[in-house]
Formats: sequence, structure tokens, C-alpha cells
Amino acid sequence: MRLITASAIVVMTCVSGPSATAKGHASLPFAHCPSAIAHCPSPMAAAQTPAALSTPDVKEISGRWIGTVNADIGTMPIALDLKAKDDKVSGALETGHGNWEVREVKKQEGVWVISIKAPDGLEGTMTGRVKDGKLTGDWNFKPRAVGTFALARPAKSGK
Repeated sequence: MRLITASAIVVMTCVSGPSATAKGHASLPFAHCPSAIAHCPSPMAAAQTPAALSTPDVKEISGRWIGTVNADIGTMPIALDLKAKDDKVSGALETGHGNWEVREVKKQEGVWVISIKAPDGLEGTMTGRVKDGKLTGDWNFKPRAVGTFALARPAKSGK
């Protein structure tokens, strides 16, 4: 209860601050608010359970993906192995630094959010879309590395 009240106070403080129009930001009504406020998770959002993945979603993301991460600290080859069990997907991210655990795979409004934990405990996300057989998007392992990733299915062998 206290957390909800504190969140309401923060939002009210933000909304009641100086208007963005006075600062020349007519198209951005909350431009004066600190960015941290705009990105604070709702206390109610934490209580929601993510929806189960549909069969087409599971088929779209499951399997092996190979490619690279292009981050502010350099480029790294990676392979993402995702396996489906019922309506859940789990797996591992293979890197030059060892295998990292895929902790959660979900799809929100057409965007895949893959939560990963490195062996040293650092957690991050890969957020992207599948289009034309490629999985591309944003790599966020702050404070260590931020950038983009591009993955594709490996070519089938010609046996």
C-alpha cells in the first residue's frame, strides 16, 4: 500500500510541475519530468502474470539462432538456443565468455523480450522482432554493454 501511495505522489509531482509548453515542448506534455519517472514500473504491473505463448509464437522463436552483438564495447559472435516445453521457452546464449542462461522469453505487442543471466550474475535483455527469418533488435546489459544484435537461423546442411 505504501509503494502505491509513493508512486502516486511521484506522478502527481511530475504532472503538477512546470508545463512543457512553457519550455517550448508543446508536443511533449511531460518533457520536464525526469526520465526515471517515465520508466518506473507500475506497482500493478509487477502483479500481472505474462500471457502464455501461442503455438505460432513458440514455433517462431524456438530453435537455434546464430549471429553477432554489436555493442559499445565491441562485436561478439553469439548463438541462441531456445527450446519449447508446453507454452514456455527456455534455453542458453552461447558466447565467447561461456553459456548464459535464458531466464524468460515473452512476446509483448509483437516484440520478443529475452531475459538472460550471465555466469557472473549480470542480467540483461535482448529485445527484438523476427522478420524475414532474422531476429534483430536491442542488446541491453547495462552497465557493461549496450548495442544491437542480429541473428539468423543456421543454413541447413545439404545432406
